[in-house]
Amino acid sequence: EAALQPFRASNAGALARVDAAVAGYLLERTLPADDPRQRASFLFLPSLGVETVFDASTIKGLADFSARMDEFGTAVDAMFEAPSPEAAPKPGPFSMTALAPGTAPATLQGARTVFVCQRGNFMKDVRSRLPELIAALDSLPLMRVGGYGENVSLDELPTGTSKAAEYGRSNAICRALVACPGTPPITVNIGGERHVLEPGRAMVCEQSFGIGLENASNKAARVLSMDVWN
Repeated sequence: EAALQPFRASNAGALARVDAAVAGYLLERTLPADDPRQRASFLFLPSLGVETVFDASTIKGLADFSARMDEFGTAVDAMFEAPSPEAAPKPGPFSMTALAPGTAPATLQGARTVFVCQRGNFMKDVRSRLPELIAALDSLPLMRVGGYGENVSLDELPTGTSKAAEYGRSNAICRALVACPGTPPITVNIGGERHVLEPGRAMVCEQSFGIGLENASNKAARVLSMDVWN
C-alpha cells in the first residue's frame, strides 16, 4: 500500500484494476472472471477483455520471426532426436521444485514437450545447441520481468495425438504459438473454440482460457510457444 501511495493522487482511476487484482490475490475479495471460461491459477486482472486470440502483428517482430523458423529446423530436429531422460514426476505449480529448471521432456496424451526456457531459466545446453534461435527470441518482446519467469517450449505432436488444455498463471500473459517449418496445420483449442495454425505462421492466445493442441494429420507436427504480455 505504501509503494502505491505516491501514484494515487493523480492516477487513482488507473489503479482501480491493480487494486482489484491485488485484493483478489490476497483473498480479500472474490474476483468474478470477465468470461466464465477463464481460469487464472495465480493472478487475475479484471477488465482485460475476453478475446481468446489476438492478431500476431500485435507482437512486434513476431511475424518476421515466424518466417525465419526454417533457419532453425535442423537444430530443432536435434533437440527432439536427443535421448530423453526419464520423465520426472510433475511438481505442484508453485512448489520450489517447479521453480527450478528441469531437463526431462514431459509426455502428455502422446505429445512431447522440450523446454527451451522454464521459469526464466534456459535449459542445460540449449544456448549452445540453439544459439540462432535464442538470439532471435531475444529480439522479441518476451517476458523479461524479475520474479515472473517466462516459459519457452517446443511441442512435438505425433500424428493423431493432442496436448490437453493448459491454463496460464495470469490473464496478463499470453502465449505466442509458432508452427515449425514443414509441420502440418495444427488445431489450437482455446476456450471451446478451434483455430487452425498454419505452417510458418504465428498465433497469440490468451492463456486463461486454456490452450490445447491437436494434430489430426498423418505427419508429426511441432510448435514453438512463448510467453508475451497481454
